[in-house]
Formats: sequence, structure tokens, C-alpha cells
Amino acid sequence: TDPSGQGVNPFQNLTDEQEKIMERLKDIELFENVTKVSDEELIKDMLSRKYQVSISKEGLQLFISTLAEVGVTAFTPEQQEALKTSLKNITFNGNVWVSKDDGIANRIAGTGVVTPEDPALKPVSFEVDMTSFDFEKDVTIEKPASAAPFNPAILFGLAGSVTPPPVVEEEKAAE
Repeated sequence: TDPSGQGVNPFQNLTDEQEKIMERLKDIELFENVTKVSDEELIKDMLSRKYQVSISKEGLQLFISTLAEVGVTAFTPEQQEALKTSLKNITFNGNVWVSKDDGIANRIAGTGVVTPEDPALKPVSFEVDMTSFDFEKDVTIEKPASAAPFNPAILFGLAGSVTPPPVVEEEKAAE
């Protein structure tokens, strides 16, 4: 459970099958157009190689759908198709720093853009700069008072792949 006792980490106490799925995640290539930028940069005192990258949409789809298998249910074919459709309008370009000691990505930084299919809607861009370190060390995580649950399914709507909510009968009558 988390420090507040409110929930269970879905990646603790995995079944044997879930462990196999987690191993499959390690072989997925999330990035393409990889170019080494430098051979030695320090990230949190870790000697790292820096690469310029772009996201592989096929790799990202495989990663997300494989990760879903660790949870409660694998994606249905319809969900797989919706994911594929939503990812076609997403780009990410940036840099990844990989530790020379253990081969773990210890920093990812770049810009993502989601371009809706509807030309009347403007693209949404977001910046990512994530550093990871101190693997297998105890950490304390405190939930911010204003925290709210995040539903990743809302990202499907950004790419215009989800149909609008059904019209309520009262709204139909007003038309």
C-alpha cells in the first residue's frame, strides 16, 4: 500500500504471468531515429550517454497495450484500434540520457504534440523533462492535497478518436 494506506501499487506482488509481461516491456523499442549526441554527460552523478530521439508510435502502442496486461484487463481489439488511431496524431522529439553503468534511461526531455484531426482545433503541445535515479532505494511519496485521479483515456479525445458523448433527450428537444 502507499504511505497513506489508501491504495496498492499494481507493480508490487506481481503474478508469474505479470512478471513475464513486465519482462516483455524491456524489449519494446519506444524510440526511433536515434542519434548519439554525446558519450559522457552527468545526470545526478551518473555517467550517461545522450541520444536525440523521436517516439515510435508502434512501440508506444505496444508499450501501452502490454502495460495494460499487467493491470486488470488486456485491451480489446476495439480499444487497440482506438489507441492506434489516437497515436497517429501524436509526436515526441527530444533527448534520452542512458546510464553507462546499468543501461537505464535516467533522463527524458523533449516536446510532445497532439494534433487533432479536426482542423478547427489547435494542436496541443507539452514539455517533458523527467529524471529518474536512486533505483531500488526507499522513497517516501506524499500525495498533494489537491491531487485528483488521472484517467489516461482522456488522451484519446485529444486526437479526435473518441466519439462525442451521446446527446441527452432534453438537448435533442431543444434543437
